[in-house]
Amino acid sequence: MARFTLLVFAVILAAGCVSALTRVEIMLSARDLPDYDICCLPRAYPPDGYAVVYFASSNRDDYYKQGETTVLSDNNNPNWPEVFSFNVDERNSTARVKVDLWDSDVDDDDYMGHAEINIADIIAAFGHALSRTLVGAPKGNGRLIVEAKVNGTFFRFPVNSEIKTVRHLNYKSLHTRTHVE
Repeated sequence: MARFTLLVFAVILAAGCVSALTRVEIMLSARDLPDYDICCLPRAYPPDGYAVVYFASSNRDDYYKQGETTVLSDNNNPNWPEVFSFNVDERNSTARVKVDLWDSDVDDDDYMGHAEINIADIIAAFGHALSRTLVGAPKGNGRLIVEAKVNGTFFRFPVNSEIKTVRHLNYKSLHTRTHVE
């Protein structure tokens, strides 16, 4: 009976009646963000950066806000600790994430740029890690780095030869970061 049930489920899945979901969990960091805080001219100081994450389940859908990171003060190369999770239909290759980077200020926050990434690109990337140059950055381009765990697989690999150590991280140590200079 168990074989029959398994066979029926396999036929239904193969026919496309049921779709499997891929769980994607992403962690964000940025590199080479320009100095934004100009409180004490003539010197500018590193930004107090945070990221706002948006998700769209297809290229026809509008983005909706998934959440935002904490503010990391005075840091041109922040590694945010938050994890953002998405469930994506395996048949849908058009789901995407947009990340806006901001510099937190007492009065108005400064826009530092954004990056849009197709979820399929994250899944296909070596080690599930991508680097994108920020678009629309008014004071020079920094880079957004996205590292992902896809259905339980999370590896840390060098992105542009920045990460000095490589090790496998299991689900319990998802928040662990390797040393980045």
